[in-house]
Amino acid sequence: MMTKSLPKIYLYSRISSLSQQSGTGLQQQRNQQPLLSELSHRYSLPISNETFEDIGVSAYKGNHLQASFGKILDAISSGRIAKGSILVVFSLDRISRQQVNLAMELFLSVINKGVSIYTTSDNMLYDHNDEHISQNIILSVLTMQRAHEESRTKSKRTRGNALTIIKGIEANDPAYFQDGYTRAIKSVGSHPWWLDISSGYVKPHPKYFPIARAIVKRIINLESTITIFRWLEKNYDAPPRSRGKWNPVLIDKMTANTMLTGKRILTIDGSDYNLPNYAPAVCSEKDFDLLRATRSGKYKKDNVTKPKVTGLLNGINTLKCGICGGGMSCNRSGKYYRYACINAANGTAKHPQWGTPIEPIENYITQQARLRAFNNIAQPASDNLKSLLQNQSDLTSQLEQLEIEYQEYRADGLRPPRVLVAELSDLESQLEQIQESIDAERITTAKGTLPNVWRSLFTDYAEADFLDKQQVDLRLQFRNVLRHMIDRIEAKPTGRKDGNRNIIEYVVKWSNGDTTVTSL
Repeated sequence: MMTKSLPKIYLYSRISSLSQQSGTGLQQQRNQQPLLSELSHRYSLPISNETFEDIGVSAYKGNHLQASFGKILDAISSGRIAKGSILVVFSLDRISRQQVNLAMELFLSVINKGVSIYTTSDNMLYDHNDEHISQNIILSVLTMQRAHEESRTKSKRTRGNALTIIKGIEANDPAYFQDGYTRAIKSVGSHPWWLDISSGYVKPHPKYFPIARAIVKRIINLESTITIFRWLEKNYDAPPRSRGKWNPVLIDKMTANTMLTGKRILTIDGSDYNLPNYAPAVCSEKDFDLLRATRSGKYKKDNVTKPKVTGLLNGINTLKCGICGGGMSCNRSGKYYRYACINAANGTAKHPQWGTPIEPIENYITQQARLRAFNNIAQPASDNLKSLLQNQSDLTSQLEQLEIEYQEYRADGLRPPRVLVAELSDLESQLEQIQESIDAERITTAKGTLPNVWRSLFTDYAEADFLDKQQVDLRLQFRNVLRHMIDRIEAKPTGRKDGNRNIIEYVVKWSNGDTTVTSL
């Protein structure tokens, strides 16, 4: 039986930019303990230990509805925040700066469910039982209208400031560069943790930029996320924005950030702006493609809480039961390890349970992997990539010409012909599709260089090292290699025996399209 929630006083704070966090904005909203105590005494309600904060979240765009304020709404709807509770905010614009009709809907959705709103800026309590609620709502409408207009003006000013800097950068205006560094665009988006923009220009962070380079190198060398995470925890302090702790998510997100190559892509008012040399590059374009290649396809995050590897083929969704097609997992019985059909173990398969020692197949896979690491198992499709890039360039030139015609019509006060608008739309769609093809082709091309990484791994270590279960970090690294080298392994009993051990047939489908069959 669930315990019924009791009414309490809750505090909600929000700032829309991370720069406000270092100022007084959030602190002013947090330092409400004396007032909370007064409200607790006045309304005979306890103060909740649970507080809600949205840092760097805009109420103008409604982003806070997916953050902490959204959790408040869910808690009110579910009854976890009970009727009769009071939500304390600095002012109504902390709740919403959207258009008045949307803001009012949000405001009423709180108070109509029996939860009052108290604004500390004017000491106003909005309570649906108040006889003056109509008058207070009219005042709240005026407050929300003013907040929305202020946010719209601020948003225009912010976008205008960003566009001015973008134009200066694109024109190579010396006023937007200092000692080879680009003026930072702070008003739109954010900068990754390895960059320092405290001077107003985009510079490598003296402490974290070298760490970012080392992380990229380790990812390209096929070290797992958990291995890199543990290395970071042991050797370096985490960036302040990660609250003093390294996080595997921080590592994974790096692989998709184009600012590793120095390129920044911004979208303002529906238009994309590509600034190729905006920031110091952590790696080259080629290494970035290789970075994405190592994280494409079957890549899965390693389990942070259970880093120990028992089976090389465990946890990479590769080894399958050849009878039912289900996965096979590594199980331990005493000091022995076996791969067993999961479906049969769970009773969901129509065939009997079966398993096999891990050593024979791991030994075979290790030998085959070593041989294949010294062969070119993936060929760069450079001609296709060149063709795509040329097609992209041609279409971009056509698009730029049509955009000039479009702007000429607008400058003359004329409506551009529908045919012209349709052509523009069609070219933009074609360019989006080509860009997707280019990205995919670059990943394929980058995969052609992966064997170089594998060669160094096999040069540095003997086969016995990969089979040694005490070599946890090395087996993690080798398992990541196997993710890329193998598409699928199907195993099934042959009905024959080698002494007391069943002989198993393995069909191995390699990532280059080869198939090998062996019985062990």
